[in-house]
Order: sequence, then structure tokens, then C-alpha cells
Amino acid sequence: MQGKSVWIISVPLQQGKDIFAEQQRVTKDDTEEVHKFVIPDLRVGNIDSLITLSDELRKLDAHVEGTLRKILAQYEELAELRQDPKNQLVVTKDVTPLMFITKFKWDEARFNSKRKSLTELAQIVETAVTKMDNEMRTKTMEYSSLEQKLNQVSLSGQGNLLTRDITKDIEPKKNRIVESKYLTTVFVVIPTNEEKEWLSSYASLNEFVVPESAVVVKAEADFTLYLVVVMKHAADDFKNACRAKRFIARKYDPSQTISDEDLIKLKSSHDKAQRNLLRWSITNFGEAFHMWVHLKCIQVFVESILRFGLPANFQAMLLIPRKNHESKLQRLLCQHYSYIGRDFGEDIEDENGEKFFPYVFSEAQLQ
Repeated sequence: MQGKSVWIISVPLQQGKDIFAEQQRVTKDDTEEVHKFVIPDLRVGNIDSLITLSDELRKLDAHVEGTLRKILAQYEELAELRQDPKNQLVVTKDVTPLMFITKFKWDEARFNSKRKSLTELAQIVETAVTKMDNEMRTKTMEYSSLEQKLNQVSLSGQGNLLTRDITKDIEPKKNRIVESKYLTTVFVVIPTNEEKEWLSSYASLNEFVVPESAVVVKAEADFTLYLVVVMKHAADDFKNACRAKRFIARKYDPSQTISDEDLIKLKSSHDKAQRNLLRWSITNFGEAFHMWVHLKCIQVFVESILRFGLPANFQAMLLIPRKNHESKLQRLLCQHYSYIGRDFGEDIEDENGEKFFPYVFSEAQLQ
């Protein structure tokens, strides 16, 4: 999701020091907003399990963000196709993603922090988002299948006599189509400038052509569609002989052509699937974002324990950098919190190739 960048950082508390007030003062020139990011007292378990969970949370974070991006992209594509106004997606009624994350409050009803372990809380997120992925895949496949069928029907009616479906150009009763035990009708497209050659030679292309059976079915600027009656057993040989003379035999199979009634039904099914997928995207964006912020909360808690130790005694804060102030703000934070440990004068990366700071850091890109 492109747009506003939101940073969640965490630093250890110090006795007699108002970390949050100090944060506001130090970063006031480089941030649009600074908020406390309230994390409840979560069940820690043992440190070894947190190390494993930290890696799993990093992967889950990428998974959830990826799902959010796909839902957002799906919504924007469908809203544009339907020429609907692309309103900002919300998490709940009238609550934008930015409002939700800046005023974040832990959902105790769904994430029981007193009874569930950190792993169980992460599993709630994973289960919900995996279900969304599966639903989106199913609904997208259904919609794409109908879209593909509709496109095929549309394309089959486009182009000239050489490329389009010729079924609707042919009227069986008017054009005297012959189909019997021994005889069949072959349809051939002739370049307009070669019609004389065709009329003088078609009967000699195969000895089993019915004489004087060539009839114009449809005439256009560059091509003319003819029908010819031949003996059924010689039809393929006649088509090959036509091809050698650059006369193109076309397939005629009314059973493979959609009727006007079925086309109306197909368009209705396609429109319904499109509306359902758009509505699903709007609803599930909010649900996915809700899950993502709770996951960020769990992740910051775990990283803070691993970084600063037990008991949990840290301050999590949410910062919104001013545009084009991101690098300056990051340097300022590194300098301000350098007392936590290590020299962060230069960019340092962890074992996963991610930038490492003296404080716990997590970023969310909002639309």
C-alpha cells in the first residue's frame, strides 16, 4: 500500500523519565504526529520460544501485508471497471486505516491476552488471513472464468470473415445448408480480388464437388464468404485443395456459439460476480487491516522482550514522519537512543538483511 508511512518504535522505560513527552519534543520538526502505541500485558512464555516466534512473526507480517496489497489492488481494479468512485477503504464504519492505527485499542474480545499465549494470538491472525486468501482465490477464479468467457464471446464477434466466428453470418434456411448422409456444406472465405479465380476453379478442386453449388453467404470489402456442397467423404480433401489456392475453409458449428439468451445470462453472472468481489474486497480489507495491526502489536512486544529483556518495561510509540524527512528522522532517533547500546552511526543490518536500530522498529505503509 502506497501513501503515508507509519513507524512503530519501542524503547526501554527509564525511571523518572517521560519517554513519550521527550519523544514528542525531540522529533516535533520531523514528524506529523506522535502517539502512544498501547500494548497490553501479553503472556511471555520462555525466551527460546520467543526467538522461534520472532522469525515466524516476520514471515506472517509479510504474508498479511501481501494479502492487504492484493485486496486493495483488486478493489481499485474493480472500482475502475465499474466506474465507481474510489473511496478510501475503511477498517470499520468511518474509521480509516490511519485513524485505526493511531488510536489503536487492543481487541480483547477476539485476542484474549490473559488466556492465550503469543503463539495462539499469532495463530488467530494466520487463520483469519489464510481464510481470506482462500476466499479471494475462489472468488477471483470464478470472476476470471466468467470474464474470460465474456471476452472470448466478444472477440469471436470481432474482425473480418477470416478471423471472427461466422456462425451469425449464416442463416441456415436462407443459405440452403445441405447436410445428409452423403453430402455436406463447406464454407470458404475468398479474397475479393480472387473471386473470379475461385468461381472458375472451385468445381475442379475435387471431383466430388457438386457443380454450380457455390453461393455467396456474406460479402464484405476485402473478403467474401461462400458455401459449397461436396460429398461428405471428400470434404477434408476439398478443404486442403482450397488452402493450397489461398481459399480459407472456415468451421461452422452452431452448437459452439452462444445464443443471445445465454449471452444475457453470462453478462448477468459476470456482473454479479464482479459486484460480489468488489463488496468482498471492501469488507475484507478492513478485516485484514484489523488483523495486521494486532500482529504488529504482537511483533513489537516480542521484539521488545528479546531486545530489552524481562520484565516487560518499555514504551511503544507511533510516529508519522513528515514527507521527505524520513532519513533525517531515522538519524535523529538513532542518535537520541544511542544510549541503549552499540554505535549506530552507520547503517547496520541484522541477519535477515534488514536495517537494525537501537530501538525496536516496525513500519506500515498506509494507502
